[in-house]
Amino acid sequence: MVGKTFVECEIVGPSNLFFEVGNSVDDVTPGLVDAVALSGDRVFYNGILFRDCKFRGCTFHRVTLFFQPAESLQIQHLNWLNWISPLPKKVEPEEPQEPSQIEDQSNQPPKEIEEEKQQ
Repeated sequence: MVGKTFVECEIVGPSNLFFEVGNSVDDVTPGLVDAVALSGDRVFYNGILFRDCKFRGCTFHRVTLFFQPAESLQIQHLNWLNWISPLPKKVEPEEPQEPSQIEDQSNQPPKEIEEEKQQ
């Protein structure tokens, strides 16, 4: 999937979802989601790949989220992710890192959702 926006959706599996690049997840509805930190050494084949997608106010049921190694290090503290793989070792980046694509806004009011509903 490329460039889609999901607002207050229930994403229901079973499914493997790879948040490859440019995605954002804001205001996740509470609940644990299994997460896997990929090594970056192999190609991801078995699942749905997301690029430049937005998830606002969504709930994830029976899915496993896959992340790039650098991304997993930036988001490992999020309490709604249940890491079922080892996390990569922290390595000093050679280039400046882009900000994380996944935000911890589960306790904040969804401003953008309300704006989108009014349109």
